[in-house]
Amino acid sequence: MTKARTNTSAKLQFGNPQEVGGNIETKEYKKQRAQSRNHRHAHGCSTKSTTPFSVANTIVRGMYPLKQIIDDFNNLPGEYFGLRPPPTNRILLAFITAFYPHIIRHGILIRDKKGEETHVLFYLDNDNPFPFFSWKDIRPGLYICFEEAFFHAFMDGTVGLRIEDASTVTILRV
Repeated sequence: MTKARTNTSAKLQFGNPQEVGGNIETKEYKKQRAQSRNHRHAHGCSTKSTTPFSVANTIVRGMYPLKQIIDDFNNLPGEYFGLRPPPTNRILLAFITAFYPHIIRHGILIRDKKGEETHVLFYLDNDNPFPFFSWKDIRPGLYICFEEAFFHAFMDGTVGLRIEDASTVTILRV
């Protein structure tokens, strides 16, 4: 893949280089940017949602009428010396922004309504989420819900969500 460049010699055509604001993009750069955008949209890899958080929250409230919907990571409990917090009937609603690279586990990056991000690692038996969802269902650009989610301190020093039961995951296709 060729590296995209800006045409700096075009700036020198002007008497004062400050007259040109930013970069002048070449045709190749614009073409590569359009191809990249089309590729992301074709594979469902958009980090922007067409559905606002408020609409997704309303849908989740209809799905779980008796549960507390959390869409802010600041309201999510954490482990206390490896002990799980007590169940409180909570559902975490988040937006999938990207895949999280991990050597063994499936992982994703999620964003809350304030724009904060954290990662989720799936610790499922036999790495099989069937019949609750499939790995193809989890992709950037969709909303996801976790029942009784809490922050976990991983052995590598990072903090995120550890999901051990596929039945606690719901993917919203909105």
